[in-house]
Amino acid sequence: MDSGLSCDSSCSVHCVPTSPLSSPFPELYSNGVPSDSQHAIIFDSIQRAKADLARIEAEMATLKAQRAELNRFICYHTGMISAVRRFPNETLADIFSRCVDPDAEFDPLRNGVWILGRVCQRWRAVALGTPELWRHFILRETGEQDPLKPFLKIQLDRARSAPLSIRFSARRSIELMDVFLDVPAQWEDVHVNSSDPRMGACFMRWPDSHFPRLRRLEITSYHPMLEGRTSRVNLVDSLPALEYLWLDIGFKPFPGQLLLPWSQLRTCILRQFSASDVLRVLPLVSRETHVSIIDPWISPAILTATDSPIRSVQIIGRGTNVSVPTERLLIAMILPNLEKLEIGWTLGPEPLEGAISLLNTSACHLKHLSLPQGPYPLTQLISLLESLHVRDIVRLDIPHISNSEYTPSLLAKLEGNGAFLPHLHTLAIRGDSRDIEALNVMDILRDRRPTTRKVSFTRWGWDFPERERDSRDTGLEVVVLHG
Repeated sequence: MDSGLSCDSSCSVHCVPTSPLSSPFPELYSNGVPSDSQHAIIFDSIQRAKADLARIEAEMATLKAQRAELNRFICYHTGMISAVRRFPNETLADIFSRCVDPDAEFDPLRNGVWILGRVCQRWRAVALGTPELWRHFILRETGEQDPLKPFLKIQLDRARSAPLSIRFSARRSIELMDVFLDVPAQWEDVHVNSSDPRMGACFMRWPDSHFPRLRRLEITSYHPMLEGRTSRVNLVDSLPALEYLWLDIGFKPFPGQLLLPWSQLRTCILRQFSASDVLRVLPLVSRETHVSIIDPWISPAILTATDSPIRSVQIIGRGTNVSVPTERLLIAMILPNLEKLEIGWTLGPEPLEGAISLLNTSACHLKHLSLPQGPYPLTQLISLLESLHVRDIVRLDIPHISNSEYTPSLLAKLEGNGAFLPHLHTLAIRGDSRDIEALNVMDILRDRRPTTRKVSFTRWGWDFPERERDSRDTGLEVVVLHG
């Protein structure tokens, strides 16, 4: 039985017939008994079939190897003509910059910029030739950190002269800051959060350095920053570009011998400062500085009325324990240029009383007022809003509490009354959106037309029904903030 065919003498592949093999004795399919001659013929056919099968399997192995080789050839050479290979280095560098997560914790094994450098020679060259890819350092507490130091130095070398963004939060690795203190000219955005008592000693080195690029500085330290130091520490000349400063000193006294460039700041955030320390800082900032005061506390020192040129101040506290400090701080401040006052999160009527005192003492003209959650007497709220110093307000941010009369009473004052807050064009209402929706704000304000503005509703988390999406000439933009 010839079960195989060849196409021609030049064909290297043994061809097999496409039709099924025919049996020499099909009658034996019915369980017949073969004769001796039939047995010999069948046995010989089986042996030839086995030989053909072995030959086919060998040829299949050869074909599979050829197929794998062809696939490799196609894969490698397709990559050679890939559009990515034709990208200019500048385009690759831009793509790489979008692959680097600036908030990823420092880890040479997992950080994107380190991984990109291990793909191929060209990618490594582009990554190493782009210092901006290596400028981010996020260091948190992970236990043993000494092995990181060599890799920090490697990444710093690769960053070359690029401005550095450093996030340092650790307890037992303050010595790693020494690596960065060797390159102070590259600092641009730095956040240091440490409970290590050695932080003060590290901070002492700053006056000997110059940080010409440092624009944003955040320091959180729960140990005295200059413990044991009595002489002045002058950082005014060391920080010529500083615009944003966050200081959290953990309810500790702020060291008076620390001199900072307060007057050049655009944003100054003081957290867990005593009211007396806040009042000591306020006269030093400029008119353009926005000051945020978070969780103030009362020290034994007597608060003295203090004048400051600032136009914008925010005071945020958590719970009733800061209501009295907030009130006393507001009463002690004299801010004749004040245009924006935000009081957030505090509970109780004291902050509102402090705000009334501040406005009367400062004789300022507010443009933006944001009030705390309360509760406080409605008459007190209306009295504040009817003040001469609030008449020019253009934005009012108030809370709405379920089953309270604050918001309905305020809306009633606004309804059809152009003399009450005549310049108001934005009313932001904070609270549960379903409760606010029940107020029918648009219907209440439909007759208020001091300007030709349209009402627009914006809400976080919920959408108003279609019937309330109509634009009407109310002269007031209502922003509903879902809380």
